[in-house]
Amino acid sequence: MTPVPARVAAAHPAMAAAWDAYVHGVFTHPALPAGTLDLCLVRIAGLLGDADGGPGPVAPAPADLTDRVAALPAWTTDPRIGPVDRACLALAEQFVLDAQALDDATTEAVRAVVGDRGLAVLVIGVGLAEGLVRADLALGDGGTGPVA
Repeated sequence: MTPVPARVAAAHPAMAAAWDAYVHGVFTHPALPAGTLDLCLVRIAGLLGDADGGPGPVAPAPADLTDRVAALPAWTTDPRIGPVDRACLALAEQFVLDAQALDDATTEAVRAVVGDRGLAVLVIGVGLAEGLVRADLALGDGGTGPVA
């Protein structure tokens, strides 16, 4: 999948390819478990009113991602959401709702489960995810989905 809307990719293919490679590199970084950033992407899409769930997964989806996405309505208590995803989702949600209110307890909860590198990758990935969702809402392909 490409996180660049089709009409943008068609007009600027070299830029789209470089951007896709960068986003894919962040979303597949080994500092975070597979699917964690894609799960945050879906949550961010819901928060921003993207009924389609955003531009779609950026990274190859792990087998349990569908179950984890299904658990998002009750992510704070659903047992299908483990401690790593729960900490990451809390940061992602606060980042989108009010980034200035992001506190040390939220970032420390992430750091405790994924370390400094994981925290850095998460913050970069959440910023990218928010941008991808907003671009999908503004420039999307009318619900036809991403272009491979």
